[in-house]
Formats: sequence, structure tokens, C-alpha cells
Amino acid sequence: MLNVTGTCQVYRVENKGNFVIASLRTSKKNKKTDEWESEFFNAKFVGSCKEQAANLIDKDKITITSSLLENRKYLEKSYLSVVVFEFKSEEKADSFEGITPPQTTTQDGFYPTDEDDELPF
Repeated sequence: MLNVTGTCQVYRVENKGNFVIASLRTSKKNKKTDEWESEFFNAKFVGSCKEQAANLIDKDKITITSSLLENRKYLEKSYLSVVVFEFKSEEKADSFEGITPPQTTTQDGFYPTDEDDELPF
């Protein structure tokens, strides 16, 4: 597991009782093409931040201050997700209007990554 912090936008928040799941989006500007590129991550909000996360809505901007990156295997596929323990709510950010995460989920509520995705190492 790896510690993860940073600012992102939240999509598809769903309260599962003992935890809250959502899709996170981060963006950066490609210096070569001068265009914005987005990446999406599965997230699970647990512990004391669960109640706060249940009140998030699509496109809310948050800063994650305590979380772990984990890789879980489910039905012969690996899924990368962020387990969030603490975050701060930021103001709404509409600068990436029109970009939405993938729509399909697995049985456990996570969004799959492409099978052809290659890790850079």
C-alpha cells in the first residue's frame, strides 16, 4: 500500500452503510499538447470521514489528507483504489466540464480499469 494525498473532484458518491464509494478525478495539463488530461480512481471513504463523504455531490472538489492506495484482485482482474481516511472539502470546481468517468461497475461497486492498461514499470 502507498500513502496518497492531493486534490481531486468527486463523482458518483454512493453510501454503502459502513463505507462510502465514489469515483475520483485528477487532471493535469500535458506540456507537449497543451491539453488537459484526466485520470479516474475508485475510492472508498472509511472511518471518521464516512459521514462527511456521504454528503458529497458530483463535481465537489476535495483535498485528501490521509489515504492509502491499494490493489485488489476480483474475478481474475486487478482493481486499483484509494482508501480515504481523512479529507477537506474545497469549493466547487467546474473547470473540467463535460468529462465523466466510466459508467460500468463491478459487482462490488468499483469501476474497472482497461485490460490493456500497461504500468510504466
